[in-house]
Amino acid sequence: MKQDKQEIHGRIVDMVAAAVNRGGYIPGVASIDGPATGFPEWLQTMLDEYAELHVHESSQSDDLDTFQDRVNPWMMECFGPMIASDKKERNHRFVEESLELVQSCGCTKDEALKLVEYVFGREIGEPTQEVGGVMVTLAALCLAHSMDMHKCGETELTRIWTKIPQIREKQKSKPKNSPLPGDVDTHE
Repeated sequence: MKQDKQEIHGRIVDMVAAAVNRGGYIPGVASIDGPATGFPEWLQTMLDEYAELHVHESSQSDDLDTFQDRVNPWMMECFGPMIASDKKERNHRFVEESLELVQSCGCTKDEALKLVEYVFGREIGEPTQEVGGVMVTLAALCLAHSMDMHKCGETELTRIWTKIPQIREKQKSKPKNSPLPGDVDTHE
């Protein structure tokens, strides 16, 4: 029985969607030991089409109340637009929080310093791809440590709404143009 192109296309899209939901394993194309490399051209085209469709559908979502959207009012209330949009300050606070997270999960200072040398010895990445990488690796870290990243984020956002005066005081005591937060003794 001959199938029309649309039906075949639909079945392939369904197969790709199911494979993506299983973590990338496609029977007959990828081994169970890991993701496939060098997909056949027809399958790569289908993967690309599925990914494009999925991204487009996600961006058209009616749910505009994202976590990022909910952080913005807190930033404005706590810091105002100047500090909230200060890219250098946001970089420093992100590095600080990232280091605190991995330290709390067992990373040593020596390991962190080795990674700093490694990263800064490479070419600079593309920010949007790096954000994606951060999100994927944060999710993976949370999975490995049995933490719900969304619940942790919501809990912290709720907590910091109650700490605005203390956070403002810490910000005031911070040395101007320093990556270090306020009231930090830099001597060992």
